[in-house]
Amino acid sequence: MGAFNDILATTGPNMGGLSDHLYIVPIADIDVTALAALDDPTDEKTVAQAIPLLTDKKWFKWYFTKGLDAKLSYPLVGERDGRSRDVMVDMKQPRMIAANERVYDIVMNVPVAIAVKDAEGSMRLCGINRREDGTLAVDFPMYMETDDANTGGNATEKKGHTIQFKGECPHTPLFHTAALDVTGAA
Repeated sequence: MGAFNDILATTGPNMGGLSDHLYIVPIADIDVTALAALDDPTDEKTVAQAIPLLTDKKWFKWYFTKGLDAKLSYPLVGERDGRSRDVMVDMKQPRMIAANERVYDIVMNVPVAIAVKDAEGSMRLCGINRREDGTLAVDFPMYMETDDANTGGNATEKKGHTIQFKGECPHTPLFHTAALDVTGAA
């Protein structure tokens, strides 16, 4: 996939963190046949078409506290000739309410795809990969790795859920430039 190229100095902001919301969809709600059939000639790192979902399915929107280590990271792991990426999305979700905790209890064992927007506005896909032949797939879904829920020890400590989603992938997370279906109307 791809070729060697120059990497030049960039100028402008380089702010860290995530903005907007975390968007999440169960892998079972993605139309994997239509996903593999997407003809997306942009480049091997960018998906410029909407991720096809099954009828009446949507990306769910999760709020997270900005500025509290909400981040996407994807360190290189493995030995020479067998390297890949650990893809991790970390977030802090404030409060401990029954409606949210019901969702966490469901999600903790469900393979998902996640989309997050960085501080500079680039949307990244986690749990959706591009195979060597160029087709898109969900071979390496994300899973809720940890959910450290606590009430805080005193009035100055924040209570809520510190959540990490984790998956593996043979390449860095893809960029996504199309709109996400957050209504289920598509």
